This record gives sequence, structure tokens and C-alpha cells, in this order.
Amino acid sequence: MEKDWNRSLCIEDPFDLCHNLGSGVSRKMFVFIVRNIHNSRKLFMLSDVRRAFLEGRKVATDHEMPLRFSDEYAVVLLRKCQMGPAPTDRQCRICHRIGHFAEACQKSANGQRAPRRSELWTKRTAISHTTTPRSGYVFGTRINANQGDRVFYRRNERPPRGMRSFE
Repeated sequence: MEKDWNRSLCIEDPFDLCHNLGSGVSRKMFVFIVRNIHNSRKLFMLSDVRRAFLEGRKVATDHEMPLRFSDEYAVVLLRKCQMGPAPTDRQCRICHRIGHFAEACQKSANGQRAPRRSELWTKRTAISHTTTPRSGYVFGTRINANQGDRVFYRRNERPPRGMRSFE
């Protein structure tokens, strides 16, 4: 049966023979898969990993590998084939799961998300003698309440202007 698939990576779905599983793969994931295939092929074909494994167990490298070492060798070989984590372009940046993005994440709706940059800033307490540079209003007071309750903020670790020491 001839298939007219035009993707770079063609993986036939075993349940639906007319479906290409490689059609939904992003470019970053494609590069990751191809690099892993090349690296794994190189490691499986070279005898350096096998020789180092057998020499560590004091077994002759020119003979067939004993069956008792096959499971342990498989673990070593798979560990050598790993090339790092998969690309994260299709997963949520909050909960790191595939299937939704940060805008639709349930953790962000429940308040279990990581703190935003704006949450590192807190309201400044009102000091009677300290005013804003342009408007003359006291820091921490609300001005223009009908235009969105504007409040002046400052970073937590920074002391007020009058309390800074110049050493």
C-alpha cells in the first residue's frame, strides 16, 4: 500500500494504518527525536560501551556476554543513550503537563502558581513627610480612586529614601 505522507518523520499508527503519528510533532521535537536516534544508533553499533561494561565486571570482551549481565547492560546502555529532557514547547509552563497552556492551567486558577514578578512588590506604608516626586501625594495613599485606585509601590528589601545610609 502506497502512502503519500509528506512529513519528515513518518510513524504509522498501528491501529489506524492511514494515520501518520509524526504529523503532530513540532520542529523542536523532531530535532530532539532525530538526535536521539543518531546517538542511540552510534552507541548500539560501537563496541566501546560493551567493552567498558565487561571490563568493569572482569569478563573477557572477545566472548559472548553472559546472560546474567544482560539486564544490567541494558540499564547502562539506556543511561548512555539519554540526551537530556525533551523540548518544552508544547507543555504548560506552570504545571509542566502536555494538553494545555498556562492561560488554561487549573493550578493558576486555584492560586497554586509560582509568584509573579509583580508580587515581589508590596504596598508602601504611608509616611507623613514623604511625598511622590511629581504629584506631592503621600506614598501609599490612593489617588484618583475613580480611575482605578492607583497606589505607589516599592520593593520589600529597599529602605525608604530618608532612611538610607551612605557609607
